[in-house]
Amino acid sequence: MSDTYLPSATEQSIVVLGSFNPAIFHPSWFLANELVRQSDLEPLEKRFVVSPDATVFSSKWFELRALQRRVSFHATDPGMDLPLRDLVRSTFQYLEHTPITAFGFNCTEVYAMGSAEEATAVIGKLAPKSLWDTYLESASVEQVVAAGVNDGMPLRFSVEAHSNVVTINTNQHYDVPDEIRGRSTDTTSVQFINDRLTSDWETFLEYVRTTTKKLIAVTAGAR
Repeated sequence: MSDTYLPSATEQSIVVLGSFNPAIFHPSWFLANELVRQSDLEPLEKRFVVSPDATVFSSKWFELRALQRRVSFHATDPGMDLPLRDLVRSTFQYLEHTPITAFGFNCTEVYAMGSAEEATAVIGKLAPKSLWDTYLESASVEQVVAAGVNDGMPLRFSVEAHSNVVTINTNQHYDVPDEIRGRSTDTTSVQFINDRLTSDWETFLEYVRTTTKKLIAVTAGAR
């Protein structure tokens, strides 16, 4: 396989669903528990909100967005995927009684192609435009979504083309088992996510990076 096409930008994120108090996720809480360093937070980005309904802030290498039913951690530095995992794992070790219902691993990779035609050709090979020409005038396929199972877990690829850029979003979804989910005062849902972070996160990212490079190589015609 050729390495002609490599992602020009990447982002990894971990999204957790459950019941949360967004105000807890204050930058000072992360500092007090030594989950981040002061230098990571200096200076805080302009987008800095802490309230009972939502907390949003950016550090030098990650962004946090917390709502009452959803908390997401985003690595803004592509080389910080393992520190991101460790940050999420450590955060919920401190919040061990948090009731978690589901979570997902996500990776976004952006490929800058040589032209808009090359980007469109990638989508065209994944979902041929000719299939739609019978039903639509000036048909174009702008997004392709493929869902299935990888290593026993639900996984979803979404591929989009805009201008000369192809963006591939990948999500691997986990539901906390029913026998764990109902134990609101137990720590087992946090243990479940932390076990999966330990066992699956690196494997997920390696699979995504290998697969997306192959998809681009094949659909863009690399030899």
